[in-house]
Amino acid sequence: MASFKKLLLHTMHRLLPLLLLLLTAMPSRANGHEGDSTPTDTTTGSGVVTIYFCGTGITQKWWNAADAHSWNENNGFWSPEHVASLYKEQSSSNQSLKYIVDGIGTGVKFPFYDKLAFSFPSLKSNPRGWRTCLKEANQHIDEALKLLPGNITLNIVGFSRGGILAMWLAHQMEKEKRIKTINMLVFDPVPGDSKVPEKIYSLGPKVKSYVGIYASDERTWMFEPVIPSFESPATKVWMLRVPGSHETMVGNIQKDGHSIDYEPGADEFRADLIYVSWITKVIAVEMMATPAWGSLEFAWSWHENGANIESRKSSFMEHFTAMLDYKHYDYMRTVPFIPLGIQAYWASKERGGTGCLRCTLGDMAEKRYNNQRCVYWMKDGKRLEIVGLEDHISAPTGEETWDKLMSLTQDTVNGTMQKAIPAMP
Repeated sequence: MASFKKLLLHTMHRLLPLLLLLLTAMPSRANGHEGDSTPTDTTTGSGVVTIYFCGTGITQKWWNAADAHSWNENNGFWSPEHVASLYKEQSSSNQSLKYIVDGIGTGVKFPFYDKLAFSFPSLKSNPRGWRTCLKEANQHIDEALKLLPGNITLNIVGFSRGGILAMWLAHQMEKEKRIKTINMLVFDPVPGDSKVPEKIYSLGPKVKSYVGIYASDERTWMFEPVIPSFESPATKVWMLRVPGSHETMVGNIQKDGHSIDYEPGADEFRADLIYVSWITKVIAVEMMATPAWGSLEFAWSWHENGANIESRKSSFMEHFTAMLDYKHYDYMRTVPFIPLGIQAYWASKERGGTGCLRCTLGDMAEKRYNNQRCVYWMKDGKRLEIVGLEDHISAPTGEETWDKLMSLTQDTVNGTMQKAIPAMP
C-alpha cells in the first residue's frame, strides 16, 4: 500500500506541470476581445485593432485597485494599473476592436511554479511565457482580420515585458499584408531575459509612431529597458524619461516603487506619487485619440468638458510641477526588486571602462547607485550595447513635454473629452 501511494504521488507530481500548461494556455474569449462580432461596411474599408500587453504578473483585472495584486496577495499595486485601465476605459466598435493579453506568469496559482513562470519566460515548459502570450496575440489578430474588411491600423500598448511583447508582435506583423500602419506605446520595456532574439528590437517601416516612456530611478539588476532602433527615418519617435521606478509610471504609488517588498516600511503608500502616472496617462490618451491611432475614445479624461487649450495646459503644468516636487525618488534606487540586486552604469577606468556592473556593498555605501540607469541600446539596428539611460533619453521639462505632446497631437488639439478626472489628490 505504501508503495502504491508513493507511485501515485510521483505520477501526480510529473503530470502537474502538464496540467498547468493545458489549463493556462487554453484560449479564452474573456481574455481579450470587445466589439461587435458582425462589422458593417465602411466607405474606407479600413479598421483599427488595439492590442494591450500586461506586464509580468499583471492581468486585465488590475484596472480595479481591489484586484491589483497577485493570486496569493503576496505582492501587488493595490491601485489601478495603466495597461489594464486603458483597455477597460477604451471604447470599442465594430470597426475598432480591442484585445488584451494577460502578463507573463499569470494564471499559475501554485507556489514555486508561479515564480518559475515569472522568472523564466523563455522556457518551453513555461505555461505562460513569451510563446504563449505571442500565440494569444496572434490569435486576436487572426480574429480581427476575419471581422474587419480592408486595411488595418494596429496599435500596440505594453508595459515591462509587455513592452517587449509589443516589439515582438510589431516585428511579426511586418509580414501581414493587410496591416499597413503600426503605432506603439511602451512603458519601460524590460526583457529580463537574455534569450530574446535581438532582431525584434529593430522596428520595421510599418511602425509609424513609437512612444517610449522610461523610468529614471529604477536600479534593479536584470531590469534594463531597451531602446530599439528604427529601420525607417519616417517613424515618428518620442522617447522620454519620467521620475520614479519601473512601476511608478503605470500606477504604483508605494514608497519604494516596487510591488515586491522585502524591506520593512517599503510598502508605504504615498498619494503624491500619483502625479507620475497621471502625466504618463495623459500622454497615452492624447496620443491614442489622434486620427493616426484611429481616434480612440476613453472614459477617462484629464480635464473638464469643454476646457480650452489654456486651461488644459494650466492643469497639465500644475500636475507636472507636483510630480517634480516629490523629493524621495532617490530612495527607489536603493530598494530593488531583488535583494542586493542594485546596479548602475559605470564609465570609469577602474571599473574596466564603459559597462554595467552590479554595485557592491561598498558602492552602495558611497551612493554609486546615483549613477545612470543601465539600458540596452540597439546600435545601428545590429547589436545591443549597454549604455547610460540619461545619455540617450532626456527628461523634458513640463513646457517641453506639453509642446511635444501638442505637436504630435495637433490634429486633435481643439477637441474635448467627455468626462472630467477627479481633482488633484
